[in-house]
Amino acid sequence: MTTGSRDHHCTYGVIGAGSATFSLGLVQDIIPTEGLKGSEIVWLDITADRLHAISKLASRYATELGADLRSDHTTDREAAIRDSDFVSTTAGRNANDNGNTVPAGT
Repeated sequence: MTTGSRDHHCTYGVIGAGSATFSLGLVQDIIPTEGLKGSEIVWLDITADRLHAISKLASRYATELGADLRSDHTTDREAAIRDSDFVSTTAGRNANDNGNTVPAGT
C-alpha cells in the first residue's frame, strides 16, 4: 500500500462486526493512517439490528473526528468481501480464535 495521494480508496471488509468495542477501536486505528484516508469499511454480521447500530455509530464517530472514512453494512458475506482489498474477522471458532486477517481472495 502506498501513502500520499491515491487514485482510489481502500475497501476493508469486517466479518463479525457486532462488537461496538472492536468496531470503534478499528475506526480509531484507521483514522490516523494516512494511506487509508477516503477508505470504506463494510461491516458484516448476522444480527441485522446490531449491525445497523454499529455501522451508524462508526460513521458518526468518524464524522465527529473529522475522518475521511465511509461505512456500509450488510448481512451478506459475499457482498461484504467482494470488492474488499483486505478482510478481517472477529468471528472465530472459539474465544481464542479472533482478530485474524485473511486475504480477500480466499
